[in-house]
Amino acid sequence: MILTGPEVAFALENAEARHLALQVETYRGLTKRKDIRTLEVCGGIAALTENVFGRKLNHVTGLGMGTPVSADAVERLETAYSGRALDVEIDLCPHADDTALAVLTARGYAAKAFSNTYVRMLLDEDLTARPPDGIEIVTDRAVVEDVFVAHSIAGV
Repeated sequence: MILTGPEVAFALENAEARHLALQVETYRGLTKRKDIRTLEVCGGIAALTENVFGRKLNHVTGLGMGTPVSADAVERLETAYSGRALDVEIDLCPHADDTALAVLTARGYAAKAFSNTYVRMLLDEDLTARPPDGIEIVTDRAVVEDVFVAHSIAGV
């Protein structure tokens, strides 16, 4: 199995976009605020919550994955984020459509940081291995949900 390339990048970006959307949906459910939302944009998700969360719950991921990016779409992002006094922060995958980088560069965006994701095939022995000291595996969904919400709100 190949663990690098556009197919894996697409799967990882989709997972990240779905995760971000679920975090925003959870927070919206907790607060009952209709202005907490996500926008689908050019194959990705833009999260719009509260300024206190910074980029943790106010950024774009998956932009240009399998879809061209237009200047109009980026302008809509800028308007939405500006309306909340937030900067537009985009996690752009190197495998995004070529139009993404061209449009963002033309609009004055520049790279601020780079992030890499690594993948490893799990072996049969990984299923029975003891976790390292300091790592606890919790399978009780009620406990996991409470911890997830608390950590998401805290930004950890």
